[in-house]
Amino acid sequence: MTNPTTKQRGKLPSMASKLGSAINVNQQEKIVELEAQVEELKTQSVGSTDGSTVVEISVDDISPGQNPRNILSAESIQSIANHIERNGQDIAISIFPNPTGSPKYLIEDGKRRWHGVKYLGRTTIKATIVAAPRDPILSALTTFTHHEDLHPLDFAETLMTAICTATGLKSERVLKILARVVVRLSRQNQISELNQLANANTLDQMQGLETLGITDVEERAVISFLLKEGLKPSSVRSNLFSMLSLPADLTAAIHQHGINSNVALALTGISAKNLNADDSIAHKERKKAIAKVIDGNLSLRETRSLVDLVKTKYKEPSTPQNSEVERVKGEIGQLVDNIIDRATIEELNAIRQFLAQKFHQLKTIDVT
Repeated sequence: MTNPTTKQRGKLPSMASKLGSAINVNQQEKIVELEAQVEELKTQSVGSTDGSTVVEISVDDISPGQNPRNILSAESIQSIANHIERNGQDIAISIFPNPTGSPKYLIEDGKRRWHGVKYLGRTTIKATIVAAPRDPILSALTTFTHHEDLHPLDFAETLMTAICTATGLKSERVLKILARVVVRLSRQNQISELNQLANANTLDQMQGLETLGITDVEERAVISFLLKEGLKPSSVRSNLFSMLSLPADLTAAIHQHGINSNVALALTGISAKNLNADDSIAHKERKKAIAKVIDGNLSLRETRSLVDLVKTKYKEPSTPQNSEVERVKGEIGQLVDNIIDRATIEELNAIRQFLAQKFHQLKTIDVT
């Protein structure tokens, strides 16, 4: 006989299914509403030079979203604001509807221009509305991968987020996997072969990973992601992901003042280990050095000189030893050791008296 309770349960839809349906319907309604607003805005289009539709959008209806450009100094924003004030906003930003509906749009490209317009106190900005990407994080990464003016820390953070999202791995695990593969292939003199796969098509990349022995599921997931984005794994590890391990004070200085990545890496030389001092002392010295770099707009060479100067201050003074003195001390010590074992009481007393006389002579010498 069928259990009535079991039969009844079979007819009840799960709560998760109900919630999922409700959320999807709600998001779909918001997207439809946004699309209707987009069509209305297009009728009020201000035109463009490349055939795309440009509209005026309230700056308050826009948010940076997953845009990777987070390191924008006050000077950088003021610079773009001055340009817009003098020449107008000659290039529209690119935005897409926000599925959550609040705010209405997310920036695909143009975060610096958006900040510049806000800096000027303007309430609207020229924008081109595009379709929402299927994967905002991956889309942002693709958009900015080859932007030479994107700060390496911004790029590193966005790239790591994209890898973690695609593979389901934690950032710490990604770093260990990448290091393991790069070190192993470097020892096997195959790292150049791996890097060359960044310029190959997908099929050749997959075959290349097999040839190089990268068959572990996690290793394959991380490395193939980098290769598909045209990135060389060894370069990512040394030049990009090294930015993720910067001390908090240097990361803050980059975000607030936009200091150069190489300058930031040079400042890591002021560490507790290198100074042979406590962490608090190293932090204090690094903080002062960061301030000097920012105030003086120091170059990489000047920063390295500053770091060397700080390290010298904590270096223990080396006292060159007199080789002749060391030789004499060694000979006396060896003679005493040899004699003690076989000398009589009288001989030992004679040696003691002799050494006492010599010690007295040394005491009378003025060494001041």
